[in-house]
Amino acid sequence: MPQPAIGLLKKNDDDHQLERILRRLGYRVFAYTRCHLMFSSLAGHGANLALIDRPLGEKEISLIKKYRSRETKNAATILCCGTGQSPRTPPGCNQLVDPLDIPALHRALQRHMTQYDRKKLRASIRLPALVCDRGEHLLGEVNVLGTGGAQLQSSARPLRTGQNLEVVIPLLGQKKELEIPCQVVYAQEPVAENNFHYQAGIQFLTHDDELVRDLEHYLSCHLLTAPDDNGYHYRPAAAPHIT
Repeated sequence: MPQPAIGLLKKNDDDHQLERILRRLGYRVFAYTRCHLMFSSLAGHGANLALIDRPLGEKEISLIKKYRSRETKNAATILCCGTGQSPRTPPGCNQLVDPLDIPALHRALQRHMTQYDRKKLRASIRLPALVCDRGEHLLGEVNVLGTGGAQLQSSARPLRTGQNLEVVIPLLGQKKELEIPCQVVYAQEPVAENNFHYQAGIQFLTHDDELVRDLEHYLSCHLLTAPDDNGYHYRPAAAPHIT
C-alpha cells in the first residue's frame, strides 16, 4: 500500500518541524506556504487530508469555503492546528489545538484517514537492538519503532516468520532499556533495497500500560528533536503531554 499523502499549509519556508514529524510518522507530505496552491494540488497528489498550521485570513477562509462547495465528493478533510493562538477554523473543518502532542496528532490523523490502518503510533528511527533467541544473542538495529511492534534489520542471520524471541531495545537518552517478548510476523531476505540486511517485522506480545507510555514518551521526544546524521543522538526534551 502506498504511503498516505497529506497537504500541509505552513507559516513559511523555514518552518519544517511539523513537516518533519509527519514524514517520520510515515506520510508523504506536500508542503505549501500559499493556501490556493495547496488546495489546487491536493487531488493531483492523491491527498485526502489537509493540515493548516498557521492563522488564516478572510480571503483564505473564503477560498476554503469555495473549495469545499466545489469538491463535494472528493474534498480532502481539513484539519486546522496550531500552538499557542489557534487559527480560525473555517466552517466544516476540524480543529486540532496542539500538533506537537504526538499521540494526539496520531489519533487525529487516524480518525480522519480511516482507509489506512495505523492504529498504533510508530515512527522511523535508528536504535541498536539485542535479539535473544533460545540462548543466542544477535546484534541488530531497529529502523521502525511503534507501540505495538518494530522493524528490525541484521546482517547476522535471518529470523523466521512465526518465531518467538525477546528483543532488548535501549531508549537512548532516557537511561532505560526495554526487554520485550515478541513474535516475528514477516521476514525478508537481503536485497539491494534493504542494503543487503536481513529484515523482520516483530509484534510485541505484551501491551501493558507502562510499556505503551514508555514508548509513546520516547517516540514523542524523538519526533520533537532532530537526530545527528547517524540517527542515534538523542537530546532530552521536555516530557510531552500524553493523554
